[in-house]
Amino acid sequence: MFSLEQRGTCVTLRGPEGLYSVYDPACVFTGMGWDAESASALLLGAAPRSALLLGYGGGTVARQLRLMFPRMRLTGVEIDAQIAGLAISRFGAEAIGATIVIGNGARFIRRSKRRYDFVLDDMWDHEQRRRRAILSDLRWLPTVTRRLTPRGLYAVNVFVDDCAAALRRMRRHFAEVTRVALPWERVCVLAGSRESVRPERIGRLLARLPAAIVQALGEVEFTSC
Repeated sequence: MFSLEQRGTCVTLRGPEGLYSVYDPACVFTGMGWDAESASALLLGAAPRSALLLGYGGGTVARQLRLMFPRMRLTGVEIDAQIAGLAISRFGAEAIGATIVIGNGARFIRRSKRRYDFVLDDMWDHEQRRRRAILSDLRWLPTVTRRLTPRGLYAVNVFVDDCAAALRRMRRHFAEVTRVALPWERVCVLAGSRESVRPERIGRLLARLPAAIVQALGEVEFTSC
């Protein structure tokens, strides 16, 4: 189901949907969908103090978030123990300093008592037997919102074809929803916030990031929905 490839210093993990994780010590940002996932955290308008990554994979997004927000507490949940092991052995997880939990992300968030500034839903059923919780479970978003801090943000990575259906559900639970995407990708991120997004706060946050990060994320598009 999954295959590991290495070319030079770059390691990739491929799954049924295509590229699953990328690790290159020389290049943290990829020009692919992971960049939009990480960039969605900017909608908080301030550096997040904590993040929960549902579907940790090899940790591509975790590496980016750690570079963007070095002091943030990172927790990742990965259902596949083999992939979590590869994250440690081949994808540099130890340097990220994230807590990796082996288990079902949806079950984890339902049982958790902790609140997070940023929750990223990147869970996929690779055998394609079940639809995403965002599309099939009416209890999912109420559960997620209970795990957010008052300023918290929920972001979900979906196929572009599923964007409209996911958006309809998110509008019922969030004051504002923003589409975050790279124009050439077949996936996009929908980010729901309890408060209206204030562009001036995002600008101030970007100004505090290294210029190389700002440049790497320069192609990511933010569209209010």
